[in-house]
Amino acid sequence: MKHYDAILSYVCGLRSSPTTPQAPRTPGHDRQFSRVRALAFIGCVLVSIFFAMANENLAGPSSCAPLLSTSSESDEDEYKITEHTKKRRRQNKVWVFERKFITVRSAEEFIKNEKTWSIQTIHTTEEGVKRYYRCNKVKLRAEIQCSAAIYLLFDASCDDILLFRTETCHDHENSDCQSTRGINEATKKEIEKLFELRLKPKSIMKNLSKINGLVLPTKLQLNNYLKIIRKKKYGPSVISLGQLELWLKENSEIPDDGHEVFVLAYEISEDDLDQNFRFMLTTKYLIGLSRQCSVLHADATYKLIWQGFPVLVIGTTDRDKHFHPFGLAVTTAERTEDFIFLFSALKKAVFSIFSYTLSCKVLVCDAAKAIQTAFACTFGTDTVIRMCWAHAKKKMQTRVEQSVQKKSQKEILQDIDALQCASTQEIFDRASEKFLDKWKAEKILLHTLKMNG
Repeated sequence: MKHYDAILSYVCGLRSSPTTPQAPRTPGHDRQFSRVRALAFIGCVLVSIFFAMANENLAGPSSCAPLLSTSSESDEDEYKITEHTKKRRRQNKVWVFERKFITVRSAEEFIKNEKTWSIQTIHTTEEGVKRYYRCNKVKLRAEIQCSAAIYLLFDASCDDILLFRTETCHDHENSDCQSTRGINEATKKEIEKLFELRLKPKSIMKNLSKINGLVLPTKLQLNNYLKIIRKKKYGPSVISLGQLELWLKENSEIPDDGHEVFVLAYEISEDDLDQNFRFMLTTKYLIGLSRQCSVLHADATYKLIWQGFPVLVIGTTDRDKHFHPFGLAVTTAERTEDFIFLFSALKKAVFSIFSYTLSCKVLVCDAAKAIQTAFACTFGTDTVIRMCWAHAKKKMQTRVEQSVQKKSQKEILQDIDALQCASTQEIFDRASEKFLDKWKAEKILLHTLKMNG
């Protein structure tokens, strides 16, 4: 080793030869010595590794790691190997031919109707293409899968599609990794029972939580399944104009039952530029209520819509401030023609069913000119138009807050409420003059009131 150190020191230039005089160094000379040092270092490392291996072989097995492990370590390693082999061990499946299909579509529909299988792999063989399906009642990433499986063989020699199924039956009930996708059948049956009771989703979820052992669906799952139930029971949520016309024709006959809904009137126009429709639904009992009224209410609702179109409501109120509807209508627009259709249909129905001429003298509505004009065209110009007080008060409150100082707003609104309580037209006219004289300093407010009549 001493000779080895001396050689390393000399080659790397750490010690110069005593007999060789030192020559002046140049940059090229330094680079050459750097390369020599690097090569020498690599060589020294290789030599040291060689000597170390030789020493270990001479020292014998006593200085090496133990050749045999202890019994406990051996048992543990054997357990790990056995467990790993157990997980990866594949079961040989026995396939049995079940049926033959003529078309691919019929084969796929058959598998889809079973609601059990998902595509796993596709293999190409000499017999043909094999499409394997796994049981989707168990999670795809679960360690233990269901033993049942099927595959479709697209026969290469002909156009037939053959279905093969395993001899083993489903055993996913014993698995702890069952798939939680979708709602299970037991929960679906309970949801259908509660749906028939006309409960809302929130009430359905509350009742499901009271049933022991039932897997609760999420809110999204419940809403999606309720959509499926409604579609099966009532048909698609979006219908075409042709389907609507067919339904209106089928339900236009006046029933004997006074509380059964029927189509009072309908109109459908299919122009090239525009497609419009309007129809009204009611019952014989609701139409009969209109014989006792002289005040008519009409308006469109936007919280209650059908196919994106507002529902028009027509009815009257009694002395206890209770509203009594005469029917509902749906139109593609809120034009004068639509409200004329609504009023005329009601007037004709009362005469044809009860032989009574409907004569309404007062209309309560909002500021829509279409409703007011239609009412005058149907019942004559000798009528009175009254604004809905709820709409009028809300509008006037906004105007007062915008144009009047805050200290006077409350008193002005109280005076407006007092005007509304006038029992006769004469009292109202005199009270209005006093109101205008009292608040003549509020020019902006008075100008707004005069502009709005």
